[in-house]
Amino acid sequence: MNGRNKELSSLFDGLLESSITCQSCGNETLTRDRYMDLSLDIADKDIQTLHDALKHFTQWETLDGNNSVHCTRCRVKCAARKSLRMATAPSIMVCHLKRFSFSSSGLVRLGKKVKFPTHLEIGDYMSNLNQSKPPEYELVAVLVHQGQSCEAGHYVAFVKSEGEWFCCNDKEVSQVPVEKVMRQQAYILMYEVANMRESH
Repeated sequence: MNGRNKELSSLFDGLLESSITCQSCGNETLTRDRYMDLSLDIADKDIQTLHDALKHFTQWETLDGNNSVHCTRCRVKCAARKSLRMATAPSIMVCHLKRFSFSSSGLVRLGKKVKFPTHLEIGDYMSNLNQSKPPEYELVAVLVHQGQSCEAGHYVAFVKSEGEWFCCNDKEVSQVPVEKVMRQQAYILMYEVANMRESH
């Protein structure tokens, strides 16, 4: 990307760290990949909040059987543990709650309520190699999918501007209380570094 497109994308850029540890010898392999949003599973019944979803996203996963990985130290396929964590924190964090999932009857929409905060701390989900304290984030936008299925529906956006919340519904824009925003079945959540605009 060049020019202003590059400046815009840099606001959303972050690095995601993948750690794979061999269960036989303890050899750890780290890789880092760029991300511009976090796609978070919410299907599990224990996931009731955004923090639950982030904890699930960064928890350790066992890779064994057909999913075993080749260990460069053991030189054979071994069982391993894998985890994903954020290596860097973007200026604007986009959290995508995966409301559409496959079931035996096909693609379905998950209508569960997932609670989300107005301010977000992400220190528990950062790489252990990151020694600096990540910034606090504040909620600035919520995208909502209205509808009972993934084949049809309507999107409404709630955005924060100069401390006030507004509902953007096609051409209609109306001011709403923050309590209404916090009751929504969020599909996309956007957080930006707290007080970021005041420093620019």
